[in-house]
Amino acid sequence: MTVAIVIDYIFPDKIGGIQKYGYELCKYLAREKIHIYLYFIQGQDKIENMGVFNAAELAYITARPVPAPQRHTFPFHYFQECYAYSRNVYEVIRQDMAKIDFICAVHGFSAWELVNQKQKGQKMPPMMTDFHGMNMFLPIYGNIKNHIQAIISRYFVKKIMRKSDYIRSCGDCFTKIITACNIDSKHIYQMPNLIGSEWLSDKPASPSSAKTLIYVGRYDMAKGIAELSFCLEKLLQTHDFVCHFVGPFPEDKQIKSPKIRYHGAIFDKKKLKEIYEKSDIYILPSYTESMSLTILESMACKCAIISTDVGSISDINHAKIGWLIAPYDKDALYIAMKEALEMDNATLMNIQEQNRVTIEKRFTWDSCIKQFVADIESFVHADKRK
Repeated sequence: MTVAIVIDYIFPDKIGGIQKYGYELCKYLAREKIHIYLYFIQGQDKIENMGVFNAAELAYITARPVPAPQRHTFPFHYFQECYAYSRNVYEVIRQDMAKIDFICAVHGFSAWELVNQKQKGQKMPPMMTDFHGMNMFLPIYGNIKNHIQAIISRYFVKKIMRKSDYIRSCGDCFTKIITACNIDSKHIYQMPNLIGSEWLSDKPASPSSAKTLIYVGRYDMAKGIAELSFCLEKLLQTHDFVCHFVGPFPEDKQIKSPKIRYHGAIFDKKKLKEIYEKSDIYILPSYTESMSLTILESMACKCAIISTDVGSISDINHAKIGWLIAPYDKDALYIAMKEALEMDNATLMNIQEQNRVTIEKRFTWDSCIKQFVADIESFVHADKRK
């Protein structure tokens, strides 16, 4: 079977959730001996020189570079650039169409012209589009421009989804959103975000009396940074703990305490895993989120989780194995953090070990990829029977 993966950029040329998901989808399909045609904007290095695919994987991956769209500066230029790129994708992929059995549009907007052409009668294999966190349908944080952009995004995303054979949902929350767009459930394919098994930690959970907290992400008010900073400063007065911040943080926004440690951005997976493994509790008080990869990574490294109940996070974290609170609520966050810091080590260790088992069984590529391949094959066979 041959699968086309359509994306804008591929990790590590661009560091982002979509790009990382596309890279890992490509890697794990290749490991299942699925032939891949990869359509993407190529950076300085050819795919074989990126150092992210091994020789066995590269044997199943055919790179199909797509010209980048012309960049503009007029208001809401993003949509024009997405459509222009989708036309570039179509011009490249149409040459290979007869060889392709299934199309995964990992970057949903990249399928724009593909679904248009299919609706006009162009013969194509079945296609799955993916808008990941679907932020345009979630509560919008920020200025009026962000709100207008979300409204425009919703309009175009609905049009693309309604023309798609299948739409991937990464959780129950997003399945409800897609269904609300008048899309029949038979066109919705639900599969969570996944991580590689290399994140699974074999080190025993061993919290001490002075527990260790961790936050991974950029400095962004929509990540609940104001509430987190408020709680940390308050708890520093009464509790003994250490908190790691991984990600770019302006110096003037950093808490001045030897117990709060800022590492900056860390792209080395082994270094990040080491910090996760030294930590007891991962905190993500976002206002909006899809299904956070950092939550999956930290759980695989035996962290308990304090998070807000947004997006599909409740599919991963819940009251029995962590703390799930409302967004914007600094008092609820403070109570959760205080409870976590005061929890006895035996109870916390039990939660940490449970989290690792949950990830291994339900949220790794190794545990899900064979079923995904089987489902694609069933979609292909169903299409051929039409």
